Amino acid sequence: MNNLDIIFSCDKKFIIPLITIINSIIKNSSCPDKLRFNIVCDDDIFFYEKLNILKENNNYNFTINCITLNKLNQNEIQYINKYSYSNDLHTRSIYNFSRFWFGELFPDLDYIIYLDIDMIIEGDIFELSNFKFNDDYFFASVIGTITNKYKIKDMLIQRKFRIDNGIKNNDLAFNAGLFVTSLQYWKKHKILNKLKNIIEMRFKDRNLYRFGTQPPLNIVFYKKIIDISDKNWMVSTLGWSKPSKESVESIEKGHAKCLHWSGPKKAWDENGSYRQLYLKYNLIN
Repeated sequence: MNNLDIIFSCDKKFIIPLITIINSIIKNSSCPDKLRFNIVCDDDIFFYEKLNILKENNNYNFTINCITLNKLNQNEIQYINKYSYSNDLHTRSIYNFSRFWFGELFPDLDYIIYLDIDMIIEGDIFELSNFKFNDDYFFASVIGTITNKYKIKDMLIQRKFRIDNGIKNNDLAFNAGLFVTSLQYWKKHKILNKLKNIIEMRFKDRNLYRFGTQPPLNIVFYKKIIDISDKNWMVSTLGWSKPSKESVESIEKGHAKCLHWSGPKKAWDENGSYRQLYLKYNLIN
């Protein structure tokens, strides 16, 4: 079996959540020695030093690979800094938008799993390692999330844009906090250029999109998504004051595989929901 490449993107202030989600993946993986964690960060030396705690607490030969955005050419870095805009503070960071540039940052990678850092993984990540991609379908995610109610209309995409592009408001959407894709197909089909076109339109009218990177990805891969049929791989809304009943039921029955604190209250906050589940993977007090 080849290595399974997982990608994260964050800056130093999120080092503890990053360590926590990686630890949760290792603890629940069937092949931890085959895991390779690729991190886009603002200080690779700092990250290597802090992430060493994972080696100290897990007797496996997983790989850690940290890089910075400086690997991109200056024009691309300037572009990201100019256009990484979101109305919401938690999606405004360039490290949220940098997922669009993974093909350029990791030119030697192909099959990857991307994960947000406001999660823990309690399923075996290798369940997501065997999707068969082709020219029409090379992006897998959980459509609708566990609630099966997450729709395009929740993206608040401008009506004219939806009509012009044949996008239906009541079609199910996916949460971009977890996806599996092929970076080589991204290059072949010029996905970055398509995303840039959407980003630039959004920048001209900042009310066009509200949720950062999620609307562009849902538009580019509209009707071209392989559904991760096990909805327990996206148990979201945990960051809201009242998580959905479906998410609560999935957790309480022990079915949840990806717990996502989407919303303003994160698991590392003192009043975060299901904080006890999160803290069992925390290695830094």
